Amino acid sequence: MARATSIDVGALRRKIDGILEVLERHGVTSLELDEDFYWQVQLERSFDMTAKPLDEDIVVGSLLDELELLEHDQPLVVDFRLVGPILGYLAIRLGHLV
Repeated sequence: MARATSIDVGALRRKIDGILEVLERHGVTSLELDEDFYWQVQLERSFDMTAKPLDEDIVVGSLLDELELLEHDQPLVVDFRLVGPILGYLAIRLGHLV
């Protein structure tokens, strides 16, 4: 299989919808957070493979902050920055579900 060189938005939507359907099949409609803070390399530096991240590139994020910032009515492309850590947390907490 050839390595993907582009992002197919429709395929990505179907994959994310499918993952959320797995949660619903297991009765997961909400999840209490047992963690809030997490480490993250600043997004602008995270794709630069020519240099190791510096200490100042590593920041502390907050899942509670991300969730609060997502409460606005209009979906925005920049919201990808907010949902990324939330999806990562779900993968860690619920990765045992199939």
